[in-house]
Amino acid sequence: MPRIVRLWSSHLCRPKGALGSLLVALMISLGPPVKASEVEAARTAARAVFQVLAAELALQAGEVTLAAGAYLGLARQSDDAGVAERATQLALAVRSPRDALEAAEIWLRNAPKDPSAQQSVDLLQLLLEEDARLIRSLRARAAPSSSAAERAQFEEEISQLVLRGPRADQGIRILDAVYDRTEMPSNVLYTKAMLQERRGLVKEMEALLRSLLARDPSHAHAMNALGYSLADRRESLQEAYGLVRKAHTLMPQDPHIMDSLGWTYFRLNQPEQAIQWLQEAYRRLPDAEIAAHLGEVLWSRGQQEEARRVWAEAHQRSPLNRVLLETLQRLEPEPAAPRR
Repeated sequence: MPRIVRLWSSHLCRPKGALGSLLVALMISLGPPVKASEVEAARTAARAVFQVLAAELALQAGEVTLAAGAYLGLARQSDDAGVAERATQLALAVRSPRDALEAAEIWLRNAPKDPSAQQSVDLLQLLLEEDARLIRSLRARAAPSSSAAERAQFEEEISQLVLRGPRADQGIRILDAVYDRTEMPSNVLYTKAMLQERRGLVKEMEALLRSLLARDPSHAHAMNALGYSLADRRESLQEAYGLVRKAHTLMPQDPHIMDSLGWTYFRLNQPEQAIQWLQEAYRRLPDAEIAAHLGEVLWSRGQQEEARRVWAEAHQRSPLNRVLLETLQRLEPEPAAPRR
């Protein structure tokens, strides 16, 4: 419930005055004297409540655009965090990112400690390519004076933000701008490497991962990513195996590392070992990329029906996964329907 509605409910419980425009006249005639400021505050609250009710009725009638406009107007008038949050949601529902950003900024201004408000503003600024504003905000939050826990939280937030963006090159520019005066933290550098991989710049990705491992030799995700990249391209397979095996030693329960280990065994022509690791990875995490790898190993061993079953399940869950689609195009152009 928006705060303004809760405030209206609290008005109804007051012993005198501030009962809203529908009851003001009755209160004046029957009750004790009411201050003019209380009367005006009640009328303002009542108008806001009726605007909320009108917007919700429009929404129930399927008039989402009308409801979105009504909530944005009320957010501007009321400066209420709850109303602004609702306005943000509705603006996104009608695919109006500019209105969503305006509403989200009102939301954040009135609830500066709300992480959802900050994340909404950040992501909308990223999508609308308001990079200068976003970078200023991120720089302010990346202050080195913050605690270690706060820095770690921020590093996770900025990494997730740029990875969710539609363009890897934009994400890289933002990371470079935010950390242009300080050394990029290890986890952020890893994110930058993954963005380079998304751009298809594999050598640049590997160079970043090697520089990361040079200063942080126990970064398991960097080891895994570098080892997987080498194995996938059939380069330096012994180095790849060593990297992925060490990553697994550091994080033995991680299904992504199990997937890399299984894929490396496959590249080393050890399909029995590969299937064991890939099946365990897929059991823990039925991810489309793991399914692509498991299916390919099964296919190579003549277990086409089992491979088709795995691929079909994964295709149903993640029809746009790049690795799965590439695998299907090479080996099975028409994925079979999953078994009932």
